[in-house]
Amino acid sequence: MEQNGKPTELMLKSASKPGTVSFRNSLGTALLIGMLFSLLWTVAGVAVLMDTYGKTLVEQESRRLIEQLGNKIAARIQARSLQVEALGRSLVQGARTWPHDPELYRRRIPMLLDFNDDRDIAGGGIWPEPYVFDGRNRLRSFFFGRDYQSTDAPFRFYNQYNRAPGYFEEEWYAMARFSPPGKCFWSRAYTDPHSGELMVTCSIGIHDPAGFQGAVTVDLSLAGLHAFMQSAHIDLHGDLSPGADTRGTYMFLVDRNNRFITFPDEACGSHTDSETACPVMRREHNQHGRLMPLYLNAGKFARQEPDFAPIADFLERTNLDMIKRAEQSPTFHERQLRAIIASSNSLPEQEARLINAILSDSLDLSGKGRSYFADTVIDAYYRGNSSAHLYVFIIPESYWKLVVLVPEAVAGAVATRLTRIILIVLAAIAFVGGGIAFYYSRRKLILPVRRLVRDVRLMERAINRHEYDRIESIEFQETRPDEVGRLARGIQSLGAELVRNYARLKELNADMESMVARRTAQLTHARIKAEETISELARLNHELAEQAYATEQEHRELRASQAGLQRARQFAEEQRRMAEETITEMAQLTHELALTADESERLRKEAQQSRRKLEKAGRKITDAINYSALIQQSFLESERMIRQHLGAAFIIWKPRDIIGGDFYFFAPFARRAFFLLVDCTGHGVAGAFMTMITKAIVDALVNESSIQDPAVLLQQMGNRIRMLLHQDRRDAISDSGLDAAAVCLDANAGRIVYAGARIPLFIRNSGEIRCIRADNRSLAYRRSDPEYVFQNHTFQHQSGDILYLLTDGYTDQLGEHSRLPMGSRKFLEAIQSPGNPTPAEQKSCLLDTLIAYQGTREQTDDITVCALQPDSFFAP
Repeated sequence: MEQNGKPTELMLKSASKPGTVSFRNSLGTALLIGMLFSLLWTVAGVAVLMDTYGKTLVEQESRRLIEQLGNKIAARIQARSLQVEALGRSLVQGARTWPHDPELYRRRIPMLLDFNDDRDIAGGGIWPEPYVFDGRNRLRSFFFGRDYQSTDAPFRFYNQYNRAPGYFEEEWYAMARFSPPGKCFWSRAYTDPHSGELMVTCSIGIHDPAGFQGAVTVDLSLAGLHAFMQSAHIDLHGDLSPGADTRGTYMFLVDRNNRFITFPDEACGSHTDSETACPVMRREHNQHGRLMPLYLNAGKFARQEPDFAPIADFLERTNLDMIKRAEQSPTFHERQLRAIIASSNSLPEQEARLINAILSDSLDLSGKGRSYFADTVIDAYYRGNSSAHLYVFIIPESYWKLVVLVPEAVAGAVATRLTRIILIVLAAIAFVGGGIAFYYSRRKLILPVRRLVRDVRLMERAINRHEYDRIESIEFQETRPDEVGRLARGIQSLGAELVRNYARLKELNADMESMVARRTAQLTHARIKAEETISELARLNHELAEQAYATEQEHRELRASQAGLQRARQFAEEQRRMAEETITEMAQLTHELALTADESERLRKEAQQSRRKLEKAGRKITDAINYSALIQQSFLESERMIRQHLGAAFIIWKPRDIIGGDFYFFAPFARRAFFLLVDCTGHGVAGAFMTMITKAIVDALVNESSIQDPAVLLQQMGNRIRMLLHQDRRDAISDSGLDAAAVCLDANAGRIVYAGARIPLFIRNSGEIRCIRADNRSLAYRRSDPEYVFQNHTFQHQSGDILYLLTDGYTDQLGEHSRLPMGSRKFLEAIQSPGNPTPAEQKSCLLDTLIAYQGTREQTDDITVCALQPDSFFAP
């Protein structure tokens, strides 16, 4: 075979000659020169531009942009709060002008609240001062909560606030009397105890020339604020850097106490009675003792998520700064601060100082249009792995805090704008350099490779069509001294080798086909012989099996016929006998059922009449007991009255059966006060009768006879009850008595005198608790010694002393699991909590301990726990 007039053998020998490509002529050198040129040109341009404009522009523009965006979002939140405030002023105007007609209030208040179908309004109402709306009723409020499930009546009337103790000491009501007329005071975030809705409340005082007449409230749903903040969150991401990655940037809203109002999590937009996936929501006991879903305070959340601690600390410092500014202002009045503290039972002093700062508008934000307050840089933060900028904006009017967190990477979002400028310049630079590189690469690489690809495709087509003779006719045109020329010569050599191998393969294939044909004929003959043998064996085996089966069937049929006849005769005889017995029994049962039906009808009617009488009697008894509870509660002094004299105190009073046998007594005098805790025999109605008798005797001894010696009071009280119930006679028919503890606070002498009849006194100071044991004697029983003299325990008052008295109902409560009394150890652990807890926090801790131990078990006895902290009483 020949190619271009030369033998093939000579051509292959020439193509296979070894050779090398010099460095100067290699394709790699050409590409390297082009890439280095483009890279050096680009790096030089970027370095000059960034060093001239980049760094300073990013730092200044980023801070200014974030402040502008935060102020814009804060203004939108303020506008929303002003809408709610305007709605509240409409209700104030109605409360001033409407006649005092309950039906008129119930019609008009829902109409105002449903203005423009604003479903973010969760409720609201009018809350008059005592006896203002109705001279006969102290409690007469009109509160409506939105019913999101109803389409006919969007608001539902709740009358629960008109039950004792009422709404007058609620924080949102008490603060309305201090806010300027027409101005809204925003409550902390909370869950309404009756409607169960998460909300914040706008309270506006109703003022006229006669003074403070009550308050108006409008409730704003936190779910609506969450949706509002989600939309603002999307806008923030878009405005920071359109189209850029802003992951790690988020914002949220907290109230004045740094309790979350919103949180950037989809699961925080609503709540259910089950456990929720929202990380800042927990179920806690509210001031009414009910377990409700509630957003956490930032400080509590930081204790669960340590990465959140820098944010929580900065928010706390923000509150301290506002308080400091307010108290340094010339308009600060100590008298107003004390009035705010005394206005609510559950208001700590620190929070009262913050509220006073808000009421005095210490930051003077109104009308400025700028909410930015402070910012800082934190090294690590919640939901982020790098340092970030923390911005805090104070919302005017409500003093909520808008918190914006921007990672360092996103804070340089202005660099995107700078990058656009760089890209424009780079495009021009790259165009010139790229054009040069493209021309050079095309000439040295692209065109030679394209010609080589064309020749390879011709070879591929000849191979696919099995036209191997055409391979040698392909002429590779590339004779360059670089890698492309060397590759072309190698491919041409492979083509010639392929032609030779194909010729040898055809010869081997012909020999193989001949051998396969002979072997196939031999295997076919052997298979036919084997199939014939197997078929004959199968036929013989089938015949033998049929004969064996026929013989076995004949034997079985013979045996079965004999046994079957015998069983049939026995079965028929048994069925006849059973039928006769069944007919006789059915006749007897029919007669008995007829008699029983008449008797059952008569008994059913009598039972219905008896049940109706019992239900009527039960309702009368329950109504009487409930009214008795009101009477019993009326002679117990309120916590508020006790705190007015002592400064700090709390009472837990839990009768077992609506009314009970425990009561406490407090009598203040000019620099002296007397406190008594009594546990009478029994509980329910019997115990309540004993409390009424004992209360009358204590009033006579303390207020009329002026007995203020605790030991003498206990002796006289026991003897008078014993004589009143004739238990000092031998023929006495009752044997009732009581346990008691009496404490006298003497501010003139700076001392405390205590005497006890089986009720000890616990004193806590600086985390240490000591117990003063009572005399092991009860009062007024027939076996009680009328001449017994109780022991007085006298000690000097120390600053920080907290006195605890409790009846045995608390420590004797049986547990759900252990079924043993709770004992004094858990009580001591509850009051020995570290730090300096407030009375409200200690009260909540004692109730939580009791509920956790009791579980679903019923209350064992009446429970009363009293705590007195008389520091202010002993103050000079």
